[in-house]
Amino acid sequence: MGSLLSTSVKSGSLRGSKLLVYSECLKDEYPEILRFFQDENLSLSVCMERTHINKVGFKLFNIIKLSEIVELNILTIDGSPHCIQLHFLGEHFKRALGVSIPINHYVIEKGKIFSIPIEAIKLARHLSQCIKYI
Repeated sequence: MGSLLSTSVKSGSLRGSKLLVYSECLKDEYPEILRFFQDENLSLSVCMERTHINKVGFKLFNIIKLSEIVELNILTIDGSPHCIQLHFLGEHFKRALGVSIPINHYVIEKGKIFSIPIEAIKLARHLSQCIKYI
């Protein structure tokens, strides 16, 4: 569809959709994987390197609530210190804001897709817990 930040939170095309929010760089880096995800989702891109997490989080939360999104899928490049923030937002929506829709997390590493469990995202936010696994 387009850019997350330039899409109206009450756009008719969003209403009741399954939403994919993905790292903007995937258009160039992994277009075939992106097309696979776009087939079943309305998709919006964002670059977390250029946009602060608070701005993205506020916009995305309002889209979820006001457009009655039925599922959120997050797709990023693995290992990016910027992209991981999208996953942190998804976990925050569930934990702190009580979003009740399914939120699915995916990363791409060397051309392979990995589904990321919420426990891994929680762990990534707490480095003191990570040391137990080293």
